[in-house]
Amino acid sequence: MNKLKIIGITTQTSNNDSQAIEDLGKLWHQFFGENIMTKIPNTISSNIYSVYTDYESDFTGKYTITRSALLNEINF
Repeated sequence: MNKLKIIGITTQTSNNDSQAIEDLGKLWHQFFGENIMTKIPNTISSNIYSVYTDYESDFTGKYTITRSALLNEINF
């Protein structure tokens, strides 16, 4: 199995009380406003990936989302 390497910015949110709408809007604003893609070295493409992880429970619980780029290597 091939491993994917991603790097980006994250936030924790939930779908309760429209919290995700606010948090994800802020995350997109930060991603484009700070031009995050140009700060990520070794990207494979200009595609933006959204990775959802760390689910607390079902769709109503907290979770983490990462706006990221796919890398061919991580070298810091």
